[in-house]
Amino acid sequence: MEQEKIKHLEFIQNVITRMNSNSFSIKGWAVTISSASIGIFVASEINDFLLIGVFSSIIFWFLDSFYLHQERKYRGLYNDTRDESDRKSTR
Repeated sequence: MEQEKIKHLEFIQNVITRMNSNSFSIKGWAVTISSASIGIFVASEINDFLLIGVFSSIIFWFLDSFYLHQERKYRGLYNDTRDESDRKSTR
């Protein structure tokens, strides 16, 4: 039974790791696209590029907050599962 709990905790930890890497990747894309659109705006003075930079930043902000929220929920699940196995082992 203990081996099953360890495997379950490993699965949850893998999901947390994926959420963390997705969040990090989104931040990288947000900086790249926003910087590029602002740079093009400065060079060409076309207002559409500035709007693209702002709009993409907002979209990436929502995606990042979604992944961080999901990661926080999985951390809670991990802690609950770990605490449950600790309580059962002390009985």
